[in-house]
Amino acid sequence: MNFSEFISMKIQNSHILVFRQFDYQILDITGGYLNEISIEFSLPEEINNKKIIQAIYKKCPKLKYLKSIFLGENITEFEKILINCQYLDELFISVDNLFDQDKLFEILTKSSPTSLYKFRIWNLSKPESLKLFFDNWKGRHPMTFLEFDFKNGRDFTSDLLDLIKKYKGERVIANYSFRR
Repeated sequence: MNFSEFISMKIQNSHILVFRQFDYQILDITGGYLNEISIEFSLPEEINNKKIIQAIYKKCPKLKYLKSIFLGENITEFEKILINCQYLDELFISVDNLFDQDKLFEILTKSSPTSLYKFRIWNLSKPESLKLFFDNWKGRHPMTFLEFDFKNGRDFTSDLLDLIKKYKGERVIANYSFRR
């Protein structure tokens, strides 16, 4: 059995792919049936990252769970995942230093499918941008933050906790946790 046969068989049985390193071309053989993609590490090159994102939104319309690293240069490509993967309900993203977090939250509120309400967001550097995100999320399915991580081990201020508790009280957030 060659590698492509093994991957095809694995895809048919579980509809899940987990990679330590990821080659976007592997998605060509999935036939659009993947439910979950978890990319633990991808080369930090803009071109490779962009091709991975493009392959996901072109080849994986039934995707429900996505874990990946996104580079700031590819924020408009990231939005296409939200538009084209309408079954997405959980998103685990790690952003780089150049990722415009205000733009990220704007895109999440504008383009997320109605099924998406579970988030894990790592490497945040601007907790103040969360207020606008929470305000814009009102009226949607309450968010579940499975994990929140701030860049450089930033201390969680009481203001941030108060903000999150406020939106939990308003049923914008269902559950949350912080990664320390």
